[in-house]
Amino acid sequence: MKQQTAQARVPAIATPQVASRLTIAEHFANVHDPRTGYICLHQLMDIIIITILAVICGADSWVEIELWGNSKLPWLQTFLDLPNGIPSHDTFGRVFIRVNRSEEHTSELQSLTNLVC
Repeated sequence: MKQQTAQARVPAIATPQVASRLTIAEHFANVHDPRTGYICLHQLMDIIIITILAVICGADSWVEIELWGNSKLPWLQTFLDLPNGIPSHDTFGRVFIRVNRSEEHTSELQSLTNLVC
């Protein structure tokens, strides 16, 4: 039986499809947190990721996103920091109103907001 070498299993050059795969956090890493001067109990990336996952699962309001987050809290804590638990529905709404005014990723975040509102 032929034994494959590690070199034979790994492509020599990464394809554009592999190179362009980013995590949600990597994709939105440059989004400016507009909450300067405010007490920030929740990390912006946690808020963005929870919102995306909740919308994929059918949430269509800030209240439903909060409820989804609370129902999935143990699982979310396996990959998000969540130092103060799940943000309130008011927090989700306020953050997305402010983030949508920033210059980068505005269209993507606005599309997400439109799905919720």
